[in-house]
Amino acid sequence: MSNTVLPPLSKLLFPAYLTFRKGIKISDVDIKIDQEFSNVSIDLANLAAYKKYFNFESELPATYIYVVAQRALLHLMLNKEFTIAVPGIVHISNEVQLTPQFNITQKFEIKASIHVPVKEGSLFPTAEIIFYQKGKEVARNISNYIAKRKSAKKSSKREQEVSTFDLARFSEEWVIEKSVGKSYAQLSNDKNPIHTSKLFAKLVGFKRPIAHGWYSVSRVVSVAEKENNCTFKSVQVAFNKPIYLPSKVQFELNGGNQFRVINAEKSYTYLAGYLS
Repeated sequence: MSNTVLPPLSKLLFPAYLTFRKGIKISDVDIKIDQEFSNVSIDLANLAAYKKYFNFESELPATYIYVVAQRALLHLMLNKEFTIAVPGIVHISNEVQLTPQFNITQKFEIKASIHVPVKEGSLFPTAEIIFYQKGKEVARNISNYIAKRKSAKKSSKREQEVSTFDLARFSEEWVIEKSVGKSYAQLSNDKNPIHTSKLFAKLVGFKRPIAHGWYSVSRVVSVAEKENNCTFKSVQVAFNKPIYLPSKVQFELNGGNQFRVINAEKSYTYLAGYLS
């Protein structure tokens, strides 16, 4: 297991795009990569900007954990042993957990791992990013992905959508402007051009730029916290369809803190999950 300094996300994106030439390869042995990062700290100015952007009131929103974890995730995928092109990977679900013990002014360590099981057809990488302060776990992120690949046999499709949803007790319509792609990219340092460039979006199979998935989740949690008058420490979400920019979507929250963002006209779900 390597121990290294965690670079900023902006320095990882261009190398990630260069992996496009790799395609999707796996031998007869699972891909397993572990890395450790020391002396990591919260960028307090960026955290303040993030809270202002989404109108969060808590000291450390649980969703901000993924903003930091994403750097470790991409670093894992740039390891030479990860033989899958990063641009061909689709995020299908995400989970963040935050404990009250996380001190935003204290440095922390990260233990990161990614595992890709050997199988025919599409591959399903799973990454786990764990945050430690003074030897104790204070936050965790688990991300699941799919790298689509043809197979002689029909591969089973993973069902990510929440199967049932009670009558919404709160709902509101969101207009997600085209400018969101650029503004959230600046905020999160996730400057993947599929969110801002029609050309790059088409190169990876989208008809136009798409909203960052975590933009939508962050907005969900901020609105849900105000509606519930509480702070959530755990978020589980499944991503089902991309939200193209611009778009008009419907956010819904039920009594069990289950949420979804849907296309009300075409009756399909963009993303859905649970808060606690």
